[in-house]
Amino acid sequence: MRLVFYRYRQNFSSGKGPWEYRIYGLVGDDRKIGQDELDEMAEELHREYDWSDKYRGCDIEEVQDPPEDWLRRELESCERTSSARIDISSYLRRMLGEAPLPKRYHHFKGGIYEVVCEAKHSETGETLVIYRSVETLETWARPREMFYGTKDGVPRFTEET
Repeated sequence: MRLVFYRYRQNFSSGKGPWEYRIYGLVGDDRKIGQDELDEMAEELHREYDWSDKYRGCDIEEVQDPPEDWLRRELESCERTSSARIDISSYLRRMLGEAPLPKRYHHFKGGIYEVVCEAKHSETGETLVIYRSVETLETWARPREMFYGTKDGVPRFTEET
């Protein structure tokens, strides 16, 4: 998984505005953002901001390394405003060198999973492993002993090396 960013700037008859940065979202490691998607985002920006008649379109492009000060502001915003964006904040922390990369595991039936965290079951106190499919982004929970245990003598998950 990777976090995709883009930047845009308005074009006016009097010149170009400053670059503004945004998060596009989480995508698979090998997925590229195409020009059609960028054009759709530009239209969305136009509607969202109700840009004036002086607006002459905008430049928009995917960005690999947004400025660190912007990343820090976005991280603060994510953590302050919405628990639904917790996945994004963990990716921002990794980009800023503040969090380790998640460990990846191969499931014995196939598929690659990243461990997100461990959690306590609210009723039983049992430790659960929270993990996500790299391919489908589905998130799962499994008791820790089961996650690191075996099924018919075969390790259920094997850490990627």
